[in-house]
Amino acid sequence: MEKVQKQIIFLAAVFFFLASSAQAASLYFSPSSGSYAVGGAFSVALKANSEGKAINAAEGTLIFNPAELTVVSLSKNGSIFNLWTTEPTFSNSEGNVVFGGGTPKNFTGTAGTIVTVTFKAKTSALAQVNFSSGAILTNAKSSMDSH
Repeated sequence: MEKVQKQIIFLAAVFFFLASSAQAASLYFSPSSGSYAVGGAFSVALKANSEGKAINAAEGTLIFNPAELTVVSLSKNGSIFNLWTTEPTFSNSEGNVVFGGGTPKNFTGTAGTIVTVTFKAKTSALAQVNFSSGAILTNAKSSMDSH
């Protein structure tokens, strides 16, 4: 069976700075890369690293080439968020995933799952999934949007 390399790259660095700290909360993919068979499905978790700061919301848009990948499903199971300002949705025709969630509780940790995206490899290619926008809100209500 033909193999296809799916490189999940965090290109649009999404950093959110606190005025009192050089450390920044970030969004990332897990796994960050992998090889998958054409026609095969694989899951990628969108995660948050709070860098020791309490966070309580995040939003963003992921983009991908719909000629190379298709989204099969989205899952909020195990998410650090239980409230959704923008319910996680996807468009295979436009090649995007949009989400916006939060929690009245704070999250502090290095690997908080926000949403899990299951993709299907459509063709043999070096495919990329990137952020076109994103933001994390700390409990101090301080954030910076970088895209």
